[in-house]
Amino acid sequence: MQPISKQTIEGRLSYTHHIRHSGKDVNIVFGQNSTGIEKLYQQFLLYKLIIGNDMPVFIFEGKTDPLYIRYALQMLHNDYPSLITVTKEKIDYHVKLCTITKSFQRIFHVPSGSSGLDYLIEHYYSQRKIFALDADRKPVIFIYDNDEGAKKIKGKLKNFSNVDPKEMNSNSVYRLFDNIGVIFSTEITGGTIEDLFPPDLLTVKLDGKPFSKENEFNQEKFYGKRDFAKKVIGSRRKTVDFSGFRTILNHMKNVTENMTW
Repeated sequence: MQPISKQTIEGRLSYTHHIRHSGKDVNIVFGQNSTGIEKLYQQFLLYKLIIGNDMPVFIFEGKTDPLYIRYALQMLHNDYPSLITVTKEKIDYHVKLCTITKSFQRIFHVPSGSSGLDYLIEHYYSQRKIFALDADRKPVIFIYDNDEGAKKIKGKLKNFSNVDPKEMNSNSVYRLFDNIGVIFSTEITGGTIEDLFPPDLLTVKLDGKPFSKENEFNQEKFYGKRDFAKKVIGSRRKTVDFSGFRTILNHMKNVTENMTW
């Protein structure tokens, strides 16, 4: 009998979860108790993301952060061959870039942003004994990009790490336990990840509207991060100066080339 692929298992769990919840209230209730099928689905997703990955994983707090990093890697690819290969035919990423998606929020009953990252770290720590760690495990790095989120997770480190929060800064990738690590990009940017772009790009208007870096804003007066990422940065990426992203990319390079997990 042939072993069942991860894709097949995920497809069956996703379908079962969808059928169980179709026609029900789809609002995400944070902290809600999980059903039996959800717990099984959660365990599988944790395995797939943290144990069963075939390349290093970087999980970002912001929804548009992975897109910025992809653009930066594409334009600076010659300096980061361990992270990306670009040819005339295709682009191959050697790392997985992701964030907390809506479906992930719904399945785990968690919010997005830093709280979602906190939950993933803590939940995996509490569940990790049920998993068999592969000797060839790949690193999974959580990247926090706001001061509040960084302070919260630093305050919780004593629960599962020997790292002294007072020694944590932007100069290192910190290994918490097993193959889990963190980077605090807010200490690199001094603000938000958008501040790594040249200032003139932050003043570009779309349909007469200025850009807002806030997660909550008046959409009649401003445009948000998604449009900024796709319509401002994406459309200009071949001419954008991505040098401000080098510190984050260098940390990612260090994870893939020099650190033992």
